[in-house]
Amino acid sequence: MQDGPNIVMNQPTDFSGVASNLGISQEELLSALEGPPPDLERTSELLGVSIDDLYKILPPPPIR
Repeated sequence: MQDGPNIVMNQPTDFSGVASNLGISQEELLSALEGPPPDLERTSELLGVSIDDLYKILPPPPIR
């Protein structure tokens, strides 16, 4: 058995927790992110959140 998160390759990332933290729907967050790759500068402007805050709450990119 392995400790840590169970990472499944090629599975879409669940952004519902991030969206909830921002007070928006997952669909609104995904629309703001665009991509791939996501445009974090544009996203931060659209959502009124700093890029640093986005980096803190967004999950890391998937392992390929």
